[in-house]
Amino acid sequence: MPLPTMSPDGHAAESPDTPSGVLVFDANDPSGASGLAADIGALASIGVHPLPIMTGNHSRLRRWLLPDWCGDRPPGARVLAMAAGELGTHVTLVTGIARPERGIDNTLATPHAVLATESVQSLEGSFAGAGATLSAAFAALIASDCELTEAFSEALSYLGGCLDAAYRPGMGNAVPDRLFWAQAAAEDATTASGTDYDSSSRLQELSPHDTQH
Repeated sequence: MPLPTMSPDGHAAESPDTPSGVLVFDANDPSGASGLAADIGALASIGVHPLPIMTGNHSRLRRWLLPDWCGDRPPGARVLAMAAGELGTHVTLVTGIARPERGIDNTLATPHAVLATESVQSLEGSFAGAGATLSAAFAALIASDCELTEAFSEALSYLGGCLDAAYRPGMGNAVPDRLFWAQAAAEDATTASGTDYDSSSRLQELSPHDTQH
């Protein structure tokens, strides 16, 4: 099934004539606008009409897309989506929009409309790789035929689990545990079978991150 392109009103629509694909571009990618243009061009060169999506933290997107912003309030997700649209993207996923009264908002928007917003509580500490984890999950879900808003919600839920299980391999930032679900499944299986997970073998006694560098 071809992946969706976006109509001007922000709704998904399939193109019957051109193969469709999805391109999720992380705003932290050091290649910047030239890298985004190159990626879009590379897909077009093989006959793929992509749905370009940009993901990024609110502060990062504001500094990159609207460096001269001088409004009384920070730009909203739709304003950022409009600026991203000038670079060729159709949808923008903005994370980390500070809302003092209700934590942090994450918003999916097009230049024409806000498609979805979810609020989460702020987490203590700093994380390395949270944005990349979200981008990868979002891209995978869309490639699995999820609707945009469903993929947005599922990717945020997955990221929340990764951050809840994050580990600190050294003295730096915590790293999201992308396999948190596998450990939980293993523990459930051993509990159901009546096996003592902590003493059944030396391998099970090891922390899942003891050998990670």
